[in-house]
Amino acid sequence: RMTTHSNDNPKITTRVETLLCLLKLKTHVSCALSLSERFQVQGPALPVFVFPDEDAVLPCYLSPDISAEDLQIRWFREDYYSPVCLFEWGFYNLRVQNPAYRDRAGLFLEELHRGNVSLTLRDVRRSDRGQYTCMVLSDMMEDNTVIELVVRGECL
Repeated sequence: RMTTHSNDNPKITTRVETLLCLLKLKTHVSCALSLSERFQVQGPALPVFVFPDEDAVLPCYLSPDISAEDLQIRWFREDYYSPVCLFEWGFYNLRVQNPAYRDRAGLFLEELHRGNVSLTLRDVRRSDRGQYTCMVLSDMMEDNTVIELVVRGECL
C-alpha cells in the first residue's frame, strides 16, 4: 500500500492504489484460469467428404471440453493472415477474413461454451478442397489440428 505525504496529490495516489489493486486481481484471476486453460484441439483423423454446393462441417473440439467463448479461434488454409474464419474477443473478425469465405464460413456460437470449435462451410465449391487448420489460442497457450476436406466428384 502506498502512503501519501502532505505534498502528494491524493487523487493520483488513489488512482495508483486502484491500478495496483486491479493488477493484483487480474494476476490472481489469470493464475486461477491458467490451470483450466490447458487444452488440446482435436479433429477427425479421416477426411471430411462433401459434394459441391452442399454444406460441410469440419468437426473440431477442445479437450477437455472447456469453453472457447473467450479464446481466439482461427481457421485458415495456406495463409494464416487471411483466415477462413476468425473469432476473437467474442466476435467474428470480418476485416481480415479471406473474401472467398465471406458469408460462407462460421462457427457454432451456441456450442462454444462446450468446447465445440467446428467450422461450418456453406455452399462448398471445388476450390474449397484441401487442408484446413483449426488453431485455438488463449493467453497461456495454443494448439491446432489439420482437417482435410475432399469435394466429391473430382479425381483424387
